[in-house]
Amino acid sequence: AVAAARAAAALAAKAVVVARAAAALVMAALSLTAAAAVISGVVGALVVVNSAVTFALTEVRIGVAPAIISVPILARCGWSALAAPFLTGEPFDAHAARDMGLITHVTDDVASTVQRLVDGVLAGAPNAVAEAKRILRSGAPDMEEMIALSAALFRSDEAAEGMRAFAEKRPPRWAAPQEGA
Repeated sequence: AVAAARAAAALAAKAVVVARAAAALVMAALSLTAAAAVISGVVGALVVVNSAVTFALTEVRIGVAPAIISVPILARCGWSALAAPFLTGEPFDAHAARDMGLITHVTDDVASTVQRLVDGVLAGAPNAVAEAKRILRSGAPDMEEMIALSAALFRSDEAAEGMRAFAEKRPPRWAAPQEGA
């Protein structure tokens, strides 16, 4: 596993961030060194890491608490999922990170997974995607607020175009042209 992790680190030692409308939606870690970027900047709604990536919250081993990092990751994961990593500083693998909710996707082909996710996000209407991300970030939504939001979105130009495109069996204007079309 260590050799595979080192090989992954040698192949690509960087994090890839794909943004849309100035809001990060997809983050990817291709290597061990990129895991630090992902774990310290867990702002993407979708976080993709190579299966060889490992994580650790080692602050307690150097005499401090994981205070600053706790802000973004406790907002993303429940405290009970992070108790052992916070208290022991022991490393955990990408699958454990996904199980605790720190990341969303583990793959051996990060580039293809990111491309598939980006294509899916770009197929959505920009305002609808932005509102969906806001809902995900806001915690438990208020029903009255969601009724008002839904009504507003159904009255929007994007919804009209989306429904018209669906009825006409064509992609909506915001969607990227399909190859061969």
